[in-house]
Amino acid sequence: MSKFNKFEDLVARMVTAVFVGGGLYGFFGPNRQMGCDGVIGVGRYYGWIHRNLLCPTFSALIYMVAIALWMAAIFGVLIFVKDKLEK
Repeated sequence: MSKFNKFEDLVARMVTAVFVGGGLYGFFGPNRQMGCDGVIGVGRYYGWIHRNLLCPTFSALIYMVAIALWMAAIFGVLIFVKDKLEK
């Protein structure tokens, strides 16, 4: 593992801010119910809790996973480049 694969104070704060921002956007943003299309039952089981809590939570998780994948790819490329430059 690379010695550059560390989270220092500023980086940790930025990553946390991006995750929290992405989650809040997914929960409260304009596309907040996009994670609920056909996932949760319809009819008497589809009520206020599903519309206002579970659907936005699925949407927030979708944003969080997308952010995590992009960040992992970016950090992976940076670590690879740093390792190549070290040699």
